[in-house]
Formats: sequence, C-alpha cells, structure tokens
Amino acid sequence: LLEMGDPVAAEVELKKAKDLGFAEEKLAPLTAKALLRLGKFKALFETFGKANYTDPQIQAEVLTAVGAAYSEQKQPQEARQLFEAAAKLAPEDVTVNLALARQMALSKEYEGALARLNRLLEKTPDAPDVLKLRGDIFRAQGNVDAAKKDYQQAMAAKKIFSPAYAAMVAVALSENNVEAARQAVESLKKVAPNELNTRFMETRVLFKEHKFKEARERVAQLLKDMPDNPSVM
Repeated sequence: LLEMGDPVAAEVELKKAKDLGFAEEKLAPLTAKALLRLGKFKALFETFGKANYTDPQIQAEVLTAVGAAYSEQKQPQEARQLFEAAAKLAPEDVTVNLALARQMALSKEYEGALARLNRLLEKTPDAPDVLKLRGDIFRAQGNVDAAKKDYQQAMAAKKIFSPAYAAMVAVALSENNVEAARQAVESLKKVAPNELNTRFMETRVLFKEHKFKEARERVAQLLKDMPDNPSVM
C-alpha cells in the first residue's frame, strides 16, 4: 500500500498486523515510513526516536525514516548524523544512500551527492528514486531539461512513482505554466490520491489558478491533519 501511494491505508493495515501478533521489529521499518509519508513526525519521533534494533538492516531503515523527518523539520545536523549512522549499518542500501545524498544536496554538496547517485545508477539504471533525486539536483543547478528527462525516466520505470509526478508539477509551477501544472497534478492524483505531497501540490496549483477560497480550505485541512509538518505552515 505504501508503494501504491496510500500511506493512510498502510498505517491501518500495519496496526492490524501488530494487533494480530506480528513481531514489532519486523513491522518497524514500514510503520516508520508510513508515519513519515503521512507527515506524522511527532508520532515518528515518539515511537522510533530512541529505537535500537538488533537487526542492522531494520535499524538502518528506521534511522533513515527518523532522519528524513528531522530533515523535513529543518534540522539538518540531526538528519545527517542519523543518515551517516544508517550508512555504516547498511552501506549498500539504496534508501540509506539516497537519504544521505539528499541531505548532501540540501547542503549544496552537489558533486558528492551526484557521485553517490551515479554509483547507484551503475548498478540499477532505472531506479526511480535515484533518478528523481538526481533530477532534483540537476534542477537546483539550473539544468531543467536534464531534470525533466530524469523525472520522465523515473515515471516510465515505475508508473505509480508519485514523487516524479510531483516534481513535474513543481517544474511547471516554477515555469508559471499553470495548465501544465494542472495536468501534472491530475496525473499525480491518479497514482497517489492520499499522499500529503499530492494534496500540498494541488493546493499550490489552486493558488496559481486564483481559486483562493478552495486553496485556503485545503490549507486549513492540511494544517488540521498534519499540524507539525513545516511544509504546510
């Protein structure tokens, strides 16, 4: 369900699995990722902030999710520490390397981040997460054409890969192409209707379309659902 862009349903199913007696440690990575995707950072910190699992892969995945929440809350030092700790536990893990590369890019360490991503792409050329992040870095460097190419390749590799669709919305908005932004957000809604980023990006498009009343209503609902997510504020 997480892969299909429905973290709400995923969280419900994970709670059911826990109630049925599934090992909490085995459920931990998916639960942490669901909370992250839902923007429930407070719950993520409370549940997994001090986690110490014996399985290094599980611990690395949980550290990465918690680190991503810190990054979202503009706490880069805490995020970087957790990502580096995760990389020591699982040095070949794609998600861990992605998180560290993303944090490097946020610190404008573009060349180091690109080198890490290119190493991943040598092994898996069509990895959608890696392509999407490389596209983000290209866009930050002003190479929008290269960014679009990576986003489109990511979407081709994985039809329901919502981050690439959201990135295309952002590109259209940055180019002030409202019609293209609306088309892109409608595509995004088809693959991930319940994700925070889908709702957030559509709200941005509504403002561009001058649909201010509807946009303000969406913002109010987002603040109600995700009160501790700075992206909404």
